[in-house]
Amino acid sequence: MFIYFARILVKVLLSLRYRIHVRGLKECLKKGNKGILFMPNHPALIDPVIVSSVLARHFQVWSLADEKQIRNTILKYFHKSLRILSLPDIGIAGRSGHELVLKQLENCVEYLKAGDNLLFYPAGRIYRSKAEKLRANGGAARIMELYPEVRVVLVRTTGLWGSDFSRAKGYQTSFGETLLSHIKHILLNGIFFGPRRDVTVELVDQPADFPVGADRETLNRYLENFYNVAMTPNTYVPYTWFESGGVRYMPEPDAYNAVEDTSRIPPEVKTKVYAKLHEITGKKILKDTDTLGTDLGLDSLMVAEVHAWIQDEFGYEVNSPETLRTVASLLIAAIGESSSTQPLQPIPPNWFIETDPSALWIQKGDKITDLFLDNAKLRPNRPILADQNKGVLTNRKIILAILALKDKIAALPGERIGIIMPASSISTVIYLTTLFAGKTPVMINFTVGLRNMRHCLGNVGVDYILTAGLVIERLRGKGVDFGELAEKFLYLEDLAEQISKWSKIKALLCSYFCWRSLRRAKVQDTAVILFTSGSESLPKAVPLTHRNLLTDLRSAMADMHLRQDDCILGMLPPFHSFGILLNVMMPCCTNIRMVYHANPMEGDMLAR
Repeated sequence: MFIYFARILVKVLLSLRYRIHVRGLKECLKKGNKGILFMPNHPALIDPVIVSSVLARHFQVWSLADEKQIRNTILKYFHKSLRILSLPDIGIAGRSGHELVLKQLENCVEYLKAGDNLLFYPAGRIYRSKAEKLRANGGAARIMELYPEVRVVLVRTTGLWGSDFSRAKGYQTSFGETLLSHIKHILLNGIFFGPRRDVTVELVDQPADFPVGADRETLNRYLENFYNVAMTPNTYVPYTWFESGGVRYMPEPDAYNAVEDTSRIPPEVKTKVYAKLHEITGKKILKDTDTLGTDLGLDSLMVAEVHAWIQDEFGYEVNSPETLRTVASLLIAAIGESSSTQPLQPIPPNWFIETDPSALWIQKGDKITDLFLDNAKLRPNRPILADQNKGVLTNRKIILAILALKDKIAALPGERIGIIMPASSISTVIYLTTLFAGKTPVMINFTVGLRNMRHCLGNVGVDYILTAGLVIERLRGKGVDFGELAEKFLYLEDLAEQISKWSKIKALLCSYFCWRSLRRAKVQDTAVILFTSGSESLPKAVPLTHRNLLTDLRSAMADMHLRQDDCILGMLPPFHSFGILLNVMMPCCTNIRMVYHANPMEGDMLAR
């Protein structure tokens, strides 16, 4: 029932902006509606919605979406109902992502063999120009290799190049941001009276010359030729009925692979990168301008391998392999100047506070939780924690999160709860929540190897480890092996989904009017358990009391001479003695503002 009403709603909303023409659907239905591999082109972010709406009435279709798109959009609530399968974000998963992608493609083949339909985009990304380019992508060829008898229907969508959902303007805005602007336009048009963009969706059942059993290169070039037969120019369609100028052609965006200056690359770096490319491609002659896909024949999985190698070999984080397009871009990434490094989010206005030169000090108190509550009571709306993922958290927002999560953590068996998190706002929130839940936080050093982690957890008796799926995925991508310890993981996103709406409302109200449950919490005397590095033998557990930590913090602050309006950049992980003391305890006990960055090795990002 949900799918039926969702399909009707989507078709109505699409009709307010698009005039959709469908060709070839009846011919496809004559041969049946099961076990079909639909392979469309991908001109814009909106075309999967349009194609799915065309197919939904007649075909039950599974589709694939990037895990990041599911996690960060409304799809996280509906992807199972909408039959959307996730593909790992290779930029995060690294080497492990290669195996996960292949496994998911094998799952897709099993669906097809069972009679299900699959919507698969061979390009894996939207257009960068008016022509579809598959580069050396190998997903389609892999499916055809595993199941050569599959029935293929090619889908060609035209008319969307120039849409706000496309990259025709030279850059890409998020789906949500673009959708919001369209909603505003629809309202300005009186809902039903806006201009329409003509879009054609053409379905072609497996052509007679379709290269069954062909290699990746042959298949990709065939698909490109099919998709690009009906290329359309960059077409602007007005968004309101009162806008002047009418439908018009716009200039094409600048070439995607602009020439990049590599004159500043040290010779030894260039030698290493070229040697790696010689090794994986077998090509003897390479140029800086060579594209990784078209010229060197690297598919997305192979690019992900190079992406991981760049990070391991040179120590610079690259946000996504998607932006590693040429040999030159690899060279630039190797010296830490890649355009694919993570962009910084703008600073929210509520981060700034009035100038206050008075000395920062710690109030009297015996427990970290008491000091935190006292400071929060004095300044509930003061910004305290910030990072690039969660933005700014005030004292009240921290209280809200603690109230919402506390009972879930308190219900876990055992007195000690493991935590695997990098320096971040959420790690500090989870630490406090664990204390208020009457548990002892055990900060796990994930850099010491599986043997040492196994010893540490067995030594202190930890049954559950709080962490986040994104953190574990990124660590695994960097080669961290958790082995059987993964069975102890309790993901925060899963824990959050278990919180009822009533509990959330109650937590919200209590964050404003009643902190009694926090004041009455039975907080353990041991504030945290850390571990020695294990450089001489197996790591040893080091339980630290509230008194231990507060004494150290007071001694440290006596020589710092900090002001009330100061802020600190925190990058040390909370399993580090300085990390727990300065990055976690200090903001909790003094109300000083703390900005986190998860990786202490990224000097360039820390400087920015």
